[in-house]
Amino acid sequence: MTLAVHLTKRLHPGFVLDVSFLAEPGVTILFGASGSGKTTILRSVAGLARPDAGRIAIGDRTLFNGDGGVDMPVADRRIGYVFQQLALFPHLTVARNIGYGLAGLSRAEREARIVETAESFRIQNLLDRQPGQISGGERQRTALARALVTQPAALLLDEPLSALDYAIQLHIMDDLRRWNAGRRIPILYVTHSHR
Repeated sequence: MTLAVHLTKRLHPGFVLDVSFLAEPGVTILFGASGSGKTTILRSVAGLARPDAGRIAIGDRTLFNGDGGVDMPVADRRIGYVFQQLALFPHLTVARNIGYGLAGLSRAEREARIVETAESFRIQNLLDRQPGQISGGERQRTALARALVTQPAALLLDEPLSALDYAIQLHIMDDLRRWNAGRRIPILYVTHSHR
């Protein structure tokens, strides 16, 4: 499915964000300087910020339409979001962090999805550990697994790999591309890094 974004939002008196683009399945990079509106775009797609005007849709599902009065609640949008700070729960194991959004599934289905997603990101041997007991790269993989285990219609990445060295970034992006090869969802990746 394609993610269609057209939005305007006044960020401060001297700057109005006005952007329109289509993100096909695969990775679309939003690149720009700090303050240029990259995170605002992600927050608007996720439903965490309300545009002043515009339309946001995934396939034929409209998430926001300023003219039509549509503003779908965050929980109904089916959007995975990985923040720069990751926001893992420090008191939960990796498995419980990954499975956090799967409360509506049976225990067997929840466990199967957790294991399958953990295997996709090569962290299946860490499921019993807590975030403080694993490396930065493993925490990033856990955050990605938690965002993707719910089978979202789109994935938003807000500089989640910026604190990692380049080699680890490449490995994680390769895992993400491999995971998405069979699912074909749009991924918006915000970065300020030229690499």
